[in-house]
Amino acid sequence: MIEKMSFVTLAGPKTEIDNLVENYLSKHDIHLENALTEFSSNEQFTTFSEENPFKAALNKSHELMQLVKEPEKAKVSNVGVKDAEKFLYKIDDSLADVRSEIDDLDKEIESLNTDYGILAPFKTLNYTLKRIYDMEFFKYRFGKIPRSEFDKFESYLDPDMDEIFLTCLVESEYVYGVFFAPIDKFNEVAKDFRNIHFDEIPIPKQYKGFPNDECLNIAKNKAELDEKIKSKNAEISTVVETN
Repeated sequence: MIEKMSFVTLAGPKTEIDNLVENYLSKHDIHLENALTEFSSNEQFTTFSEENPFKAALNKSHELMQLVKEPEKAKVSNVGVKDAEKFLYKIDDSLADVRSEIDDLDKEIESLNTDYGILAPFKTLNYTLKRIYDMEFFKYRFGKIPRSEFDKFESYLDPDMDEIFLTCLVESEYVYGVFFAPIDKFNEVAKDFRNIHFDEIPIPKQYKGFPNDECLNIAKNKAELDEKIKSKNAEISTVVETN
């Protein structure tokens, strides 16, 4: 439904702005316009600009209310603004340590997700990573080759060169694997692989078992961290609901 509106001008000293808002603006349906568009350019008016002193507390209250399961059932006490702010920040401070712990757990999960993404393409590798790290006479590189290059790489590489490429995963765009070469031939072999756009993928050295087993361990660790986060969120909910 569209209501006919009347254009009005409210003017007064700055000291009365709170009284104006409380007794007039907040009690009526009003659509505010930019006053400067209604005056000529030679009139000395400026916009009234003042930071809302309650903005931070209001945002914080909205944030905490999002955690309340049934806000419509919450008992609201008639309390002054200063007391409300003090109460609000007391609750928020009590939650700070728990939130910090959740942030740390989230970072751990993010790190595990990164590691999983690195190791997952090499799940089919039937050698432990430690066994590869500890090779005495050979060097290696994990990485991926564009599928278009991989289809011709065997004919490109020097047949007299001593190298082995173990394919671990074939996708539409890339082939993932690891190549090995004797230490004295490694630089030449690495150059040939660079020429076919081999992109090295460094493996985090803390993982030493079979890639598939390491991926399973990462998934298990992530599940445990998720449970810890749920527990911490339950702590937050208890504090919020109680208050």
